[in-house]
Amino acid sequence: MNRLQERKLTMYELVYLFLKATNASIIGQMPQMDIAIINLGSNIDKIKELFSNQIVNRVGTTEEKEQIKLNLVNKTYTMARKLEAYAVNSGNREMAKKVKLAFTFLEKLADNAIIANASMIHDNALQIITELAPYSIVATDITDLKTNIDEFNVYLPKPRSEIIDKKEATEALSQLYSETDDLLKNKMDILVGIVQINEPHFYSHYKNSRIIINTGFRTLAVRCQVVDNNNQILPKVTVKIKGTMNRYLTKAKGYFYIKSLPEGTYEFNFSKSGYISKVVSVSVVNNQRTDVKVVLEQ
Repeated sequence: MNRLQERKLTMYELVYLFLKATNASIIGQMPQMDIAIINLGSNIDKIKELFSNQIVNRVGTTEEKEQIKLNLVNKTYTMARKLEAYAVNSGNREMAKKVKLAFTFLEKLADNAIIANASMIHDNALQIITELAPYSIVATDITDLKTNIDEFNVYLPKPRSEIIDKKEATEALSQLYSETDDLLKNKMDILVGIVQINEPHFYSHYKNSRIIINTGFRTLAVRCQVVDNNNQILPKVTVKIKGTMNRYLTKAKGYFYIKSLPEGTYEFNFSKSGYISKVVSVSVVNNQRTDVKVVLEQ
């Protein structure tokens, strides 16, 4: 939902609430206005539900993916350290070099690269499973790592799917707004004209409710707020977009804004002294604003 749509929705609600509170004797002077009011309320509910689902699905998918990614990085790093110890004790320098993976290295890798490294660790451990018992690696550990790899692999298409889903939601919203605008302009506005002379106060109030305030704006690409785990705003959080030179800083109310960003899925890195850094996947669609709320923990 862009800012113009937000303002339109506010106007729709003002009109609806005003008409719902209007005396039935006035509504009765306008044939079929009662049905139009019901249809307006129904459209408002549909718009809110669609927008709500759009936000919940995007945030939910991102959080699930990040948790699975973190689990995979942790398991891969832990097993890699144990394999390195085994390789050193066995005099296998080639393996020791291959499995020497730093946590920060794994954490910063692209999704496919994480899977490639995790699979390499899994395959090496599987080949020598009988020799790894002294290093606290058993068959279930290897199975768990493979399960985590498969879980994360399922999420790789998700960012693109989110963009597609968001486009479909955008189209559905656009259709609903078009229908609601038509309902107001080509039916309700005309019906209200019937009582312009007899009910001037009602007519004036209706017309004022139909005004969309401050429509001059530019659609932002991203609006993001950062808070702590107590929902307190966090200013001066550094935000970097992986693979670009872009760098942002949250303002006094914890927000930062991006005016323009090509359509795609990006990894935003959030960092602030005293807090655990966090990477969040953000999907951007042309001519639509993506709203993101990020929680940083100490």
